[in-house]
Formats: sequence, structure tokens, C-alpha cells
Amino acid sequence: MGLFNAALSMIKEVKNRTREWLLSILGVAFCTGLAMLMYPYFALVDLVMVYLLGLVFMASLVSRAPSLFATLLSIATLDFFFIPPYYSFAVSDIKYRPDAKINEIDHISKPDAVDQVADGPAQYQRERHNI
Repeated sequence: MGLFNAALSMIKEVKNRTREWLLSILGVAFCTGLAMLMYPYFALVDLVMVYLLGLVFMASLVSRAPSLFATLLSIATLDFFFIPPYYSFAVSDIKYRPDAKINEIDHISKPDAVDQVADGPAQYQRERHNI
């Protein structure tokens, strides 16, 4: 019976991981759709904020690896759809390159920051009762 329960828990864990990866992909797809609707009316920096907001939201829902994947996917998606030349990964204007690297580093650090914010009240309660 123990082997059956172990196999069942492994299957549940794989399903949860699959959901996290799919959620990260769907989150980037949602941000891309929203950015495409906004593109004619807003500046590129506003579109980056759409992705940033989506990544912060996803980082609060998924673990580190899917969050990192969503970060890299959103940078690639932003480059592919919204930075000239469109529909390619080539960058004709050098000013977009450092920006992408800074955003990548910033987004990689987000899951830890979101975890710290989420654990903040619990940590406060533990410290309060120990003193």
C-alpha cells in the first residue's frame, strides 16, 4: 500500500508542476494579447509594464523555475512582437539590448521578493510569539 501511495503522490506532484508551467505560458500569452491591444495607443515602456505586472502576479502563484521560464519567454515575446524589426529576434536599435538584460535580472529576483512578502506576516507572528 505504501508503494501505491508514493506513486499516487508522485503523479499529483507532476500534475501540479505541469499546471505551473502551463500557467506561466498562459500568463505570458495573456500579457502579449493585452499588449497587442494596447500597442497602437501606448509607448513601449507601458507594454513592458504589462509584462512586469503579469510576471509579478505569476511569481506569486508558481515556483521559481516556471517563473524564470515566464520571464525569459516574456522577454523573447516582447522582442519578437514589439521591437523593430518586428516578427524576428534581430534588434536593429542597440538601445533595446541593455534594457532587456536589466529586465531579465530584475525578473529573476522577483520570486524571492514575492516569497518574502508572502511570508512576512507569518514571520512577524513567529517573532512576536518568541519574544
